[in-house]
Amino acid sequence: MRDLPAGSGGEHTIVLGRVVAVHIADDCVLDAARCYVDTPKMNLVGRMHGRGWYARTTDRIEVPRLSLAEWEAKKASR
Repeated sequence: MRDLPAGSGGEHTIVLGRVVAVHIADDCVLDAARCYVDTPKMNLVGRMHGRGWYARTTDRIEVPRLSLAEWEAKKASR
């Protein structure tokens, strides 16, 4: 894990780390071989900014992924 100060003020910090293990209830695993889990069933909570701020993850949206070629073509057409 690395702790990197952001900006010259030094008042904010970003912490980067690697997840090395997770524990998930068996009934929430959709496909263990592909690491697919039923996240809506898990009723997850997301950490937000500042101390003590969290968000429910019940409202989800899907954003389609672009390939590099699609992104470059879209950028070139502007």
